[in-house]
Amino acid sequence: MPPVWVRMLISVLVCGHLTAVLLTVSGASSAAFPAPAPLSNGAREVRPYLQSIFMTNAYRFYAPDPGPCDLLWVCFHYTDGSTRWKEMPRRADFPLRMPFQRQLALLLLLNMYFEPAPAFDPDTPEATAAALMPVAVGVPRVRLTDTGRILFRSIIRHLARLPGFDQTASGATLKTLDAYRVRHLVITPQQVRLGWRYDDPRLYIVEHMGTYTPTGSRASAPEDKPFQARNIEGILAEIVQDQLAPRLDPATRADPNKLEAALEAFGLPTPFRWPLLKSPQLFDIRARVDLEREFVRTVMAEDKVEMRPWSVTGNPLSPVINAPRMGSEQTTVPPSPR
Repeated sequence: MPPVWVRMLISVLVCGHLTAVLLTVSGASSAAFPAPAPLSNGAREVRPYLQSIFMTNAYRFYAPDPGPCDLLWVCFHYTDGSTRWKEMPRRADFPLRMPFQRQLALLLLLNMYFEPAPAFDPDTPEATAAALMPVAVGVPRVRLTDTGRILFRSIIRHLARLPGFDQTASGATLKTLDAYRVRHLVITPQQVRLGWRYDDPRLYIVEHMGTYTPTGSRASAPEDKPFQARNIEGILAEIVQDQLAPRLDPATRADPNKLEAALEAFGLPTPFRWPLLKSPQLFDIRARVDLEREFVRTVMAEDKVEMRPWSVTGNPLSPVINAPRMGSEQTTVPPSPR
């Protein structure tokens, strides 16, 4: 048995080492995710020790700035004119965590096969149309590489064969699929203080990847056409007016439980569900511009501080909410008033 002083010394060294590791993990800080000052200062003091034993590397992978989560939204169009959506992956669809994680990893793998799209020739009609179209500001134009297109065609074929999605209950067969690349941004501490939800529509960046046939080939444009950035309020307006409103009777809209069940059966993407459940009067708005405005007001009503009304650049319907607009890249959010 070692002497008491040796055991005490070893205990102090072990406790000191574990304290250094704890400070490094909890003191990781950035502008978007600031750590408390005492933890940041402590982490700075113990960093030379951890560097000397090479124990700082693994803590850089997920902190202090975790990246957005990659999702895929797919709209299924059938021969009878009906539609249905699928959000991939969606945690509620998986009783176990591992299958969900595997499907999430598939989309992360797909993210490796994007490449920057060539710039528009300013003299072409396509460039003029793109300049006038309200798209998300700051979203770079990308497209799939040759390998990525092969991988994505396989994903589309898999989705087209899913039970319950290959045809409707009435026997209508699948005609085309619209695919959307979605990035779900990590909510920041400042946004939490502002009262944002984790599924706030302003945290989603959406790009239309194209229209595909059930065999995986692109139906609407050349295979190498870049993705088209979309404003999320515009997508919601199209879904409500063209797909949901014709199929939901007034009794379903008026009953929250029936409406929630109908949206679940329809597969409506997560950030659209709670605004529609909170404000079912959105189904009654005829003008698309008014519907987009009312949708934005419904989302902004959840905020705890007064917001600036509307942006004067880009899409005039996209709010400036002291930070990111709907469908745009995330920027710094000023701290809430003390």
